[in-house]
Amino acid sequence: MINRTPTVVALHGGTPPAELERIGDHAELRYAEAHELPTAVAGADVLFVWDFRSGAIPDAWPHADALRWLH
Repeated sequence: MINRTPTVVALHGGTPPAELERIGDHAELRYAEAHELPTAVAGADVLFVWDFRSGAIPDAWPHADALRWLH
């Protein structure tokens, strides 16, 4: 197993969750609004849905090729 830095994508609705900055030393952080999610989630390990009312996940799901955790 290759030990690598996990990639975390935060789906937000205009204001990224500042709280995630605390994990910046341990993960690659990507912030995405709904229209950016298909590109941002490609190769990501974790999807953190800050904008839980967004309908973007079904359209982005085919691009979630490495996703291991949806929060």
